[in-house]
Amino acid sequence: MIDIKFKEDIYTVKTDINEFTIDEFEDIYYIVNSNLCKYDKVVKILIRLGIEINLIANLDANDIFNIMKEFNFDYVNGDIKQSIELFGTTYSCYDKSFKLTVKNMLLIESYIKINPKKYFAEILAILYTNKKCKLTLKEKTKLIRENITSDIAIPLINIVSISIIDNLKFLAND
Repeated sequence: MIDIKFKEDIYTVKTDINEFTIDEFEDIYYIVNSNLCKYDKVVKILIRLGIEINLIANLDANDIFNIMKEFNFDYVNGDIKQSIELFGTTYSCYDKSFKLTVKNMLLIESYIKINPKKYFAEILAILYTNKKCKLTLKEKTKLIRENITSDIAIPLINIVSISIIDNLKFLAND
């Protein structure tokens, strides 16, 4: 995190990938990969992270990029976490080794089609399960989106993305 001082106010901004909730990361990911110009991307990211537009509008143009240099979007691909905990309930992704089932891939692909801007939390909600949990997928997705950080999501997102790309290549060669 960094502190941005403007006049008499100090704004604390998350800057590291392990600080962003999945909700924030999904929005930032979409902004970064959009066709917006660089300044517009930076402004939208800072607004998404809670900086007021009047503060951003009055920053020196060079300062805005110095702020963005503080961001750590680099991610060393880590291992998939076997389990996560949400409000005292443990959800597991695998027992001995991770595998994507056809059922899970069908669900994941359907959620990507429903909302191509926000689907990371849905992927985690599908893959992390607890047989005793009474939550619906929608309820669990909301909890994950608001409470799990993006560093936990990225290894799974990478594996799912690679699987989808490999399947598309296979279908294209058919």
